Amino acid sequence: MLTYVKADHKEQVADELREIFMTGQKAYSSKQAQTALNEFSERLGSQYSHIRRLAERDDLHYYFTYLDYERRVQSMIPATNWVERFN
Repeated sequence: MLTYVKADHKEQVADELREIFMTGQKAYSSKQAQTALNEFSERLGSQYSHIRRLAERDDLHYYFTYLDYERRVQSMIPATNWVERFN
């Protein structure tokens, strides 16, 4: 996603995405994450069409299902990518 973002904006966009896709917060739910992503895409959508299209995707809410798990499990989910790459 950051490939198509201007160099001046990359750090800001990356920081905002980290806040949207954060893990380990007990009070942060999948609905809050989806709302934050929609606000993010509306705000930056006028400059970047690929970010605007995020809000239009119907299947993106599936990504936030990791927030429904316990905090300890949330931190383990990204670690499975190494196992998948190995296989």
